[in-house]
Amino acid sequence: MERVYQSILYVEDSAVGICFPDFPGCISSGDNLENALKNGREALELHIEGMLEDKEDIPLSSNASLILDYMKENPGGMLALVTVEIPEGRSKRVDITIPEFLLAKVDRKAREEHSNRSKLIARSLASYIS
Repeated sequence: MERVYQSILYVEDSAVGICFPDFPGCISSGDNLENALKNGREALELHIEGMLEDKEDIPLSSNASLILDYMKENPGGMLALVTVEIPEGRSKRVDITIPEFLLAKVDRKAREEHSNRSKLIARSLASYIS
């Protein structure tokens, strides 16, 4: 499942640093903006893998006002969005009640996407929650 996180880029004389306010300690850099974003994405993916191995919860992306507050406390940065793939982890079977007409729509959409009901519902919920 993909998630988008805000990052802050700091341009120095010969490098560009990147940090992720939602993941304290997750930082990286590059010799230009493109490399900093690429290296930042890799650092964030590794950070998340470590959190999953340690059975830690992966935070949802903070809302914009919290990121702006962070930038006020740490001035000089530029906001950038970074998309990462979050490993799905273990699934758990649940019993839900849903209106028949809505379930029919879910099933049609899942077929269109060559997916299945569970994946579509999980992806939709993740998008809604974040």
